[in-house]
Amino acid sequence: MEDNNLTDTTRTVAHSLISTIQRHSTIADQCLTKARQHINHLQGTVHAREAEIRRIRNANATPEMPPNYEQNGGRVDIQVSSHGGENIIARWIRIMGNGKVIARAGESAGEPEYVVSLYLPSDYSQCPTASLPHWFLKLLQARGGAYHTLAEVARGLEHPAAFAEVE
Repeated sequence: MEDNNLTDTTRTVAHSLISTIQRHSTIADQCLTKARQHINHLQGTVHAREAEIRRIRNANATPEMPPNYEQNGGRVDIQVSSHGGENIIARWIRIMGNGKVIARAGESAGEPEYVVSLYLPSDYSQCPTASLPHWFLKLLQARGGAYHTLAEVARGLEHPAAFAEVE
């Protein structure tokens, strides 16, 4: 009889374990199904957002730079009007070589061009403002080799306003 009770107990425990495993397996399957549905929903959202990003980028595409212009890149601090009505730093410039540049906002192909005279920014950080050294004034007023050397160095500075001031 004791053997019979042990066998029944073992069967009952085994059956309970199998039932528990089946319940947990069913719950895990339900969780996986929910997770797959959530993943599919998120993938749909990602695709919709990517399409929206492409649409916005295409609508706001920067036009090609016109011929004979170059990227400003902060070399000339010139503000021009944008399509939005605010002033922005010019994106494209064309150096004219006479102390002036032609500047464009770089937002559209048919935008206006602005002819601007170049000047170096004033530096009033020294009190009182010091005058130029005598030797430098003579160099600026000289004719011939010394002045041309200065002009060539200023031209190579990648700063059109510096060359405009020397010129």
